[in-house]
This record gives sequence, C-alpha cells and structure tokens, in this order.
Amino acid sequence: MKNEQVLDQIDKLFRQHSGQLISTLTRIFGVQYLNEAESLVQEAFYKACQVWPYKGMPENPLAWLTTVAKNKTYDLISKQKKIMFAQEELARFYQDLLGYEEHLTLKNEWVDDLLGMMFLCCHPSLSKKSQVCLTLKCVSGFSVKEIAHAFLSKEEATKRLISRAKKRMQEDNPSFHFPPPSHIHTRIDTILDVIYLIFNEGYNASTGNEPIRQDLCDEAIRLAGFLLHDSFQIVEKAPIIKALLALMLLHSAKNPARLDNNGKIILLQNQDRNLWSKERISLGLQYLSQCAKGFEISSFHLEAHIASCHIMAESYEQANWPQILEYYHLLFKLKPNPVIKMNQIIALGMVSGPETALPELLKLEKNSVLNQYHLLYAVIADFYAKAGQASKSAMYYQTALRMAKTSFEKEALEKKIIDNKLIS
Repeated sequence: MKNEQVLDQIDKLFRQHSGQLISTLTRIFGVQYLNEAESLVQEAFYKACQVWPYKGMPENPLAWLTTVAKNKTYDLISKQKKIMFAQEELARFYQDLLGYEEHLTLKNEWVDDLLGMMFLCCHPSLSKKSQVCLTLKCVSGFSVKEIAHAFLSKEEATKRLISRAKKRMQEDNPSFHFPPPSHIHTRIDTILDVIYLIFNEGYNASTGNEPIRQDLCDEAIRLAGFLLHDSFQIVEKAPIIKALLALMLLHSAKNPARLDNNGKIILLQNQDRNLWSKERISLGLQYLSQCAKGFEISSFHLEAHIASCHIMAESYEQANWPQILEYYHLLFKLKPNPVIKMNQIIALGMVSGPETALPELLKLEKNSVLNQYHLLYAVIADFYAKAGQASKSAMYYQTALRMAKTSFEKEALEKKIIDNKLIS
C-alpha cells in the first residue's frame, strides 16, 4: 500500500474512531482534562502517521491505536501524580481497552461513552451553537475549518467559541454520565442537530480528497438509530428521531449516483435514478411513515417529506414542486434561516418560472450570511440561464466560482457553465 493510501486510511480511522477514544479517556480523567484526552488521541494518530507508511499497517489498526493511547495514559498517570484514580475505575478502563483489542467489533461500552460525551457537550449551561460546535469537535473529530463551514462563519470566531465552551464546561466540571430521563429531553434536540451536521459533512464534504464521505453518513445514521434504544426512555421524541433517520436514509440513497467515473459530482437533475439504493429508500420511507405518529412536526419531518418528493419522482422536473414549495413555506416558518429561504425561492421558481424567482433571489445578496455563499450565486446564475439572459448568468457563475471553497464545488460549477454554453 502506497504512503498516500496509508495516510488516507489513518484519516478515515481518525474520523470514525477518535471521538470514541476521546470520550473514554475523558470519562476516566474527568472533564477538566478534556484537552489532555484530545492530545493523547492526536498523539496516537500522529505516531501512526510516522510508523505505518514505512512499516506497513498493522493487522488490527484500531487495536494498535488503542494500545498506543493506553500506554500514553499510563505515562500521563505516572507523570501527573496529582491525578488520582480509583483502582476499580482504572481496572475497568484497561479492561475496556483490552477488550477492544481482542474484538474487532465496537463494544457497547464504547458506544455508551461516545453518546455520553455527546450529552455532556450538549449541557444546557452552554449556548445552542456552543453545544453543537463542541460536540462536532470532541465527538466527531471535525476540524475548526469544517465546523466554520457548517455554520457559514469565520474560522477564528469558531475557534474562540469552542475554546470558551471548553473552558465553561471544565469550570462547571459536570460529571461524565448520561443525564436522567427528565434531563435528556432538554438536550436531545441539540444532539439531533449535531447528528444531522455530521451527516451533511459526509454528504457534501468541505475538506479532504473526497466529495462524499460515506463513513460520516453511515455514522450519523448509526448514532440516530442508537437513540431509539429503550434505555433512553424518550418515546415521545422517537417520531422526530425517525424523521431524521428517514431524511438521512433518503438522501444517502442517492450517493451511488452522485459521482461520475472521474469522481466528480453529478447534480440531482442529471443523476441515473436506477443507481439509487432501493434498500435505503425502502427503509427511509418506512421511517417516514412511522414518524407521522407523533404530535410534534419538526424540521426533520418537513425536510424528509421534501426528500421523498424527489425520491418518488420520475425526474427532477417531474417532482411535485407545488408540494415541495408548501413544505418549504412551513419549514421557513419553523426555522426562518436564509438557506431555507433560498431553497423556498428555488421551489417557487420551479412552480412559477425564473422571472418570479429572480427578484426574490437578488434580495438575498444583501444577507450577511448568504453574500459569501457560493450556492446563492450559482442559483441566481441558473435562473438567469433559464430566463435566457446568458450574460448575467455567466457573470453570476463567475462570482460563484470565486466564492466556492472546494475543488469539487468549482468543478461542478465549471461543468454547469459548459452545459449552459456560457463559454466560447
């Protein structure tokens, strides 16, 4: 295996398992040593980057990483005498690690630690945005850049937000455990938002060499499914969890058709729908049916129904656009954010034509969140092209190109420029 492939595998392992390691170490050390736990895990992966490209990947990479983290924990305990542990707690910790080395599958204790960390990061003493950013950083291994991209905010501001959230959590020093059932409900909505952000980063990767991160999509679906376990005692929240599962399954069903043979993004309107995963569509529609049994209509319900309109249509143009427009109207009432407004206007344009949509889209250029968002300019360019105004379309496509952050975004825009015959 080439060095680049080895490093890519290490990156994937970090994405999938760093949060589990950090969560368990934090449980043992205490929240006040969260930064140390993060450092220990990073050191283990850094050592893998130094060793594996030259000696080859071990037969069990996760066991190797776990052993390194365990040994570094021994070292830290011996050097920092002020950290005192109950002997039985240490024994349990080492047994967890040894058991993980012996078995290739994830142990329930590790899943408990991971979700325990999610609940901890979503402590109500923190702001909603702080909860989400902290969880993405500590549990999911997101970089500051990726988190900033998810919120359409600046990296430095995001870094400061996470640092303040860590400090606040460490000062309060809440115990590391699942909150009682009466407190779970105050945190579950934030956790579901975090899970959806994890999914979105997988569905449209903001960094790295792959435009789609299937591992993140699957991890988000797995975490949401785990929340349905009886031990959480959140029956009244089950319909919302199922709505999120429906949404993620229906979206991820399209992944097999979203890349061409060269690994470039294929837009929804150009995808071969025969390649969509029938298994995920079937399961997603099952969850969509089940989620209707609750008394609360969440944004996930509405987004899942929008996704189903596209999934059930013969083509992009034949989707039930009047129904999609109504769903977006309700969604914007529930979550009045500018990205939803942009999508609402897109649906309006599909129903009433580009001349109706364009004046509304142009108003969004003044929005402080969207005026640096490449997709707004791409959408305006699309509608100008449909309206037959080629020069304005070309101008907005060029603006979108300047705003695009990743090579995948730029490639998709360049293809649209060619498809619309806007270059000589």
